[in-house]
Amino acid sequence: MLSFIDYDANTKNYKVRFSGTGSGSGPIENVTTSKITSAILKDDIITVKEQVIFYTYTHIIENQQLIYQIYSDEAKTNLIDTKTFEDGTVSSIDINIDDYNQTSTNTYTFKKDNNGNYYFAGNIIE
Repeated sequence: MLSFIDYDANTKNYKVRFSGTGSGSGPIENVTTSKITSAILKDDIITVKEQVIFYTYTHIIENQQLIYQIYSDEAKTNLIDTKTFEDGTVSSIDINIDDYNQTSTNTYTFKKDNNGNYYFAGNIIE
């Protein structure tokens, strides 16, 4: 499974995580970092707004802790929550955007070309 973790606007690259390969004995990660809040078609332009949060993950082997720090902004300067899980005793890690009021908005724009097809024209995270 491919999960989008972060986006670097300077390099226009996404940081992704691949999971679900091989066998594992650790907790199941249920992390929902985005939710579409609107999609509008107007004048051959589709504008999609998505509510987003960002997080970092640290595994402290000595303490057998899994630490998730949740941020409202892409630069990860506004920490809104820290969740600590005990590795080996927790069966699932649940983080959901619906639990947070402080979020960013990712606005995607798609434009119609001369052939009637829509193409990705850009996005802005605010």
